[in-house]
Amino acid sequence: MNNEIKVKIDPQTFAGGAFIGKLNAAIAQVIGNIRDSSTDANEKREITVKLVFRPDKERRIIHTTVGTAVKLAPAESVGTVLTVEQGTEPDELEVFEYDGEIAGQMRMDGML
Repeated sequence: MNNEIKVKIDPQTFAGGAFIGKLNAAIAQVIGNIRDSSTDANEKREITVKLVFRPDKERRIIHTTVGTAVKLAPAESVGTVLTVEQGTEPDELEVFEYDGEIAGQMRMDGML
């Protein structure tokens, strides 16, 4: 079949405007992720637009779905240091976040 196919679909109104609406929503997610200071500014972000076509037996009616998938930069990890101390009971351990001070000691200038 060598018929010329003329596609007369307007992306602005395709699927009741869902095509352009989903694309705009995905772009907004990407821009929000780029502006998030807890993500790596140099990390790539991606938008995949997926159109699925399922024709009927006569190949005249084509059920079509529109979707997007967004790949964003993850939030950067934040590190800390934990210290394990003997608790008040012989078989008890206590875990604290280490803040640069040794437990039970005071700085010489009297400031904590």
